[in-house]
Amino acid sequence: MRNYQVWLRGYDLNDVKADTEKEAREYIRKFYGFKRLPKGTAVIEIPPGYYDQMVENNWKIGISAWNI
Repeated sequence: MRNYQVWLRGYDLNDVKADTEKEAREYIRKFYGFKRLPKGTAVIEIPPGYYDQMVENNWKIGISAWNI
């Protein structure tokens, strides 16, 4: 399975694991009970470990949830 970010209306982020972009869209549509996804919805495939890489980079530059 691949990892996708689904942005509804450009600001509501959802992470989805699916085999295809179409399946990711379908999952979100059913999850929210939408007949059609809202205008401005974007589906972006992200690499495995995407968030781990972000956390590691933040640690390197001194940003941590522990020191906010």
